[in-house]
Amino acid sequence: MHPVQPNRYRIPGGQDAAAQTILQCAPDQIDRQFLDALDQDAARALGRYGVRQVTTALRLPSVDLLHQALLATAIATCLSEDKWDDRDLMVTVALHWVVAQRLGMDPATMFARIASRIPNPEVASVLTVFGHRHDITLKAFGWQELTTDDGPDFGPVHDPDPDLII
Repeated sequence: MHPVQPNRYRIPGGQDAAAQTILQCAPDQIDRQFLDALDQDAARALGRYGVRQVTTALRLPSVDLLHQALLATAIATCLSEDKWDDRDLMVTVALHWVVAQRLGMDPATMFARIASRIPNPEVASVLTVFGHRHDITLKAFGWQELTTDDGPDFGPVHDPDPDLII
């Protein structure tokens, strides 16, 4: 068995600039027209960015970057409406919740703010309810904090099949 790789290493970041551009163009109230203009490459870029940048937000520290990471995750989830599952979304955003708390933010406020921006009521509901929880830990959602030469990072408790990396 090989050691678990940190998110910043195991999740490709080659499309981070594309994700940043999409987020810069995102209207305050994201609508169906905006989402329809994005393809699955954009969804993949946003999904990867949303997980990778949680680590950067913790390291800097940057509340703004954490907001952008959660927004990217929410948009990516909206773009894969027929393929997402509440539990998968909760596992992913557990990282955002933990880092929000570490940065001194109220997770409920941050999650509600992002939920209010997206058009999918199911995704918004999961974010809002999850943000209000008080039982969120990395371990409970299958994550662990890892120490790297570059600073803290996160990784799954058990390394997933590399072919399944988003």
